[in-house]
Amino acid sequence: VPVPVVAEAAVAELLPAPSQRELVLGYSQVAYGAGDFIVTAVYYVAVTYAARIPPLLGHHDPWRYTLAVGMLPSIPLMLVRSRLPESPLWDATQRRGNVQRPRLDAIFRPGLRRASIGAILTAACVYAGAYGVLQQVPRLVPGLPDVRVLPPQAQEQLVSIVHLFGSFGEVSGRLLFAVVVVMFARQRRLLRAFAMPALIMVPF
Repeated sequence: VPVPVVAEAAVAELLPAPSQRELVLGYSQVAYGAGDFIVTAVYYVAVTYAARIPPLLGHHDPWRYTLAVGMLPSIPLMLVRSRLPESPLWDATQRRGNVQRPRLDAIFRPGLRRASIGAILTAACVYAGAYGVLQQVPRLVPGLPDVRVLPPQAQEQLVSIVHLFGSFGEVSGRLLFAVVVVMFARQRRLLRAFAMPALIMVPF
């Protein structure tokens, strides 16, 4: 979670023009979904060809290969992130001595309390739902009547296909959000358009 947040903040500081910043930030949200497709493809390959791949710690479990491949992007990320310079905006703010460590209770001040609580609850439900899907799909899909009669490998392949459809849904939602941000809505109207349905639908 922290990596996308830091990346978005860095991009926002590099683009002073509001229209250009919103365009780049909006469509960069869509790129996050690419990782889901990669993980789904890796899991499908691992399920299909696990017996032919060298074992990890003496096992051919598909989840081991999926996690191992998921770790690979973190290596160049650590190398690059440690050498990135600070943004010009951050440097200028730091030179003026305006950088202060924020207090956690600042987001619960009277003017921000309602928005902060709503954002926290929505984010918590979104991540709980996403991790819930990751945990429950491998248990629910093999229990379906038409899937139960299939061999274990075919069941796991169907699990990855279900995750693929979930990834399509996520990317479609992010793309819709980006289009609305860039073309139609202003900030306040945009937040109301997405936050209110989310507060109802996501917990449900």
